[in-house]
Amino acid sequence: MFNGNMYKKVILNGGYPDRAPDGGLAFCREVTGGLSQPVKILECLFGREKNTWDSALKKDVELFHNVLAGVQVEFQIAKERTLVDQIGWADVVYFRGGYTQRLYDVLSVIPQWQDALKNKVVVGSSAGAYILSEVYVHAAEKPEARKGFGLVQIKTVAHYRSTFFHNGDHDKARQYWDMVDELLENLGPHLEMMKLGEGEFRVL
Repeated sequence: MFNGNMYKKVILNGGYPDRAPDGGLAFCREVTGGLSQPVKILECLFGREKNTWDSALKKDVELFHNVLAGVQVEFQIAKERTLVDQIGWADVVYFRGGYTQRLYDVLSVIPQWQDALKNKVVVGSSAGAYILSEVYVHAAEKPEARKGFGLVQIKTVAHYRSTFFHNGDHDKARQYWDMVDELLENLGPHLEMMKLGEGEFRVL
């Protein structure tokens, strides 16, 4: 499943870790577990508008500090020009959600970032999970398959069975997700399928 089995582990989240029944506790424990303190987390926010980076980071700092009493965690925001060096500093590289294509486009012109992930804990949430996957389901009026970087050989959909794409309309959401299920079944039969609801995560 790993591309060369080069990472300590890969954690994929379906979006909004704090929406898990435990408020994100298990996710944060998995991200930081087994690492020396302070755990150094690099947040890759390239899928978001830059004017939202600080608020997104603040939300994660609060989440980890609130649920992990006594665990020391340090954060940095990834920058395009220094990404590879920053990955070297980090124990955990966390690809956050946002616009998947924007995240993909930024990373696609940065050399050697994939090689730098060796022996790191690699985390992807929503769009971050998509770009790590071989293929993913792009949320459009009619769902479509798009290619990620293939760091893990899986086919992925995040926010699974959520209604927010359809403004809470359960009937439209059900029809949409039924189409997603059909698409995934016929997409890359050799790939493991990953359907991740909001707050749900898997460890690879």
